[in-house]
Amino acid sequence: MTSSAIPFPLPPSRPKWQHDESVEICPLCTSKFGIFLRRHHCRLCGIIVCDNCSLRKRRLTSLGYSNLVRVCDVCYEGKDGIDAYDESASPHVDEEELHERWCTLLQFASHVGRSQLEVTAVDGVPPSLRPNVWMMVSGAQQLAKKNPGVYHSMCAMRSDRSSSSPSGADSIDYDKYDENINLDISRTFPLMDKFEADSEGRRQLFRVLRSYALYNANIGYRQGMSFIVAVLLSVVDEEDAFWIFVVLMKNPNMQQMFVQDQEGSSPALAEFVSRCNTEFPKLTVHLTSQGASIEVFAHRWFSTLFAYDLPLTFVIRVWDLFFASGMSPAILYNTALYILRVSQPVLISMDLQNIIRYFNSLNRPSTPASSPATTPSSSPSSPKGKSLPSHVQPSTSGW
Repeated sequence: MTSSAIPFPLPPSRPKWQHDESVEICPLCTSKFGIFLRRHHCRLCGIIVCDNCSLRKRRLTSLGYSNLVRVCDVCYEGKDGIDAYDESASPHVDEEELHERWCTLLQFASHVGRSQLEVTAVDGVPPSLRPNVWMMVSGAQQLAKKNPGVYHSMCAMRSDRSSSSPSGADSIDYDKYDENINLDISRTFPLMDKFEADSEGRRQLFRVLRSYALYNANIGYRQGMSFIVAVLLSVVDEEDAFWIFVVLMKNPNMQQMFVQDQEGSSPALAEFVSRCNTEFPKLTVHLTSQGASIEVFAHRWFSTLFAYDLPLTFVIRVWDLFFASGMSPAILYNTALYILRVSQPVLISMDLQNIIRYFNSLNRPSTPASSPATTPSSSPSSPKGKSLPSHVQPSTSGW
C-alpha cells in the first residue's frame, strides 16, 4: 500500500510553516519554549506560537482540514483570513463519522502522521475501538509482535534464583516484589468490582506488575504502578496492558518519576513547579505558608498519570490524548495546570488539612462543582459527564 492510497489529500494552498529551530520564544506572549510550553504551528498563517497562544480552533476545510485545528490568537481574532477560510466552525462530532475516521486511521496506521492522530483524538475515541487505538498509537502493538511469547514466559517465572531478567539485572528479589505488589493491589481501586478481593482482575493486575518487574528489573516494581496498570486493564486485555506499560516505562519522563526518590524532582517536574510559581504566584505562596507544596501533589499526578486522583472516565480521556500525542508530557502538564486553575479560588482560603482533603477528594462524586471532576461533557465520545477543556487538548504539530 503506497501513501497515495491514504484518504487525506494535502491541498496546495496551505501556508509555509516556520522551521521549529528558528523560534526560541513565542512571538505573541514572549514566553520561552520548554519541555511543557510546546511549539505549535498556526494552521492558517504558519507561524510558531506557544500552547497558550493557540488554544482556540477553527475548521479550515478550504485548507483540507476536516477537523477543528489550532490557529494562533491573531488569526482567530482577525477578520480577514477567518472569513475566507472558516467554512464550518461547528464543534459537533458525529459518533458514526468519528468511528469511521478511527477505523480508517487503524487501517492505514503505517502511513498516518502523529498530527492526524492528535487532531482526531481531540474529538474522542469510540470505546469499542479504544483497545486497538491505544495499542496502535502507543507503539505497543509493534513491540508485542516483535516479542511473541515473552509475556507468558514472564508470567511463568517462579522464585528461581538462577532466572535472569531480560533487562540484564544480575539479581531479582522475587519475594520483595510479591510482597510489595500484593500490598499495593489490595489498595488499588478496591471498590471496583473488577479489582475486588480474590477477583480475576486483581490476579491479572498482580501478573502484569510482577511480569514487568521481572522484565525490567533495573526499575522493578515501584509504588504507583498499580494504578496505571489497573486503568490499562479496564480498557485492554492482560497481555496488551503489559506491553503498553512497557512502552510507557520506556518514556524518559516516566522513568525519572519512578526511579528518583519520591521526594526528589525530575527535570520535567521541576519545570512544572517553576511554571506554577509564575502562573499561580498567590496560590504557591499560600500553599507554602500552609506547609503544602505543589510538587508533592504533582508528583503523584504525573507518576500515576492522574489515575490515583481523578475519576476513571476523565483519566481515560486524558490518556486518549496522551497516547495520540506520542506520550507528550505537555498533555500531563496542561491537565495539571487545569486542575490548579479551576481549584485556585477554593484552595487560596484553605488551611493545610483542608488542602490535603481537597486534593484527595478530586475523584469522588461529591467533589465541588469547581473541580475538574464535574466538568460537563461536550463530545459524544468523551466519557459521560467528563470532558476536557481546551487547555488539555494536544497540539497538532508533526510527528
